[in-house]
Amino acid sequence: MMNFIGRINNWGESVAKPTLIGIAVILVFALLYYLTGMRQNAWAALEASVDISLLIGYTKHAAISCTNSERFAFTCNMVAGLIWYSVFVPTIIGRVSRIR
Repeated sequence: MMNFIGRINNWGESVAKPTLIGIAVILVFALLYYLTGMRQNAWAALEASVDISLLIGYTKHAAISCTNSERFAFTCNMVAGLIWYSVFVPTIIGRVSRIR
């Protein structure tokens, strides 16, 4: 697990790689939500994916009326977003604060 997370940003060397991975996470989950019919249109699927991936909208989208499979997908999206966020933010801070 540690190697996987370290490779997301090349152990602190790359900002581009975690950015692309974050975009990929958002697009993959948006596609999942749209193709499975969890959201009616592509825009709503993208909105849900962005909200959940950035950890600001899980409770907005995972309502009591959701099925267990929808909640599972939202939870997987949230965990992927949390892992990405925990790598991306320190990478940005490290790159900005590094003395050259």
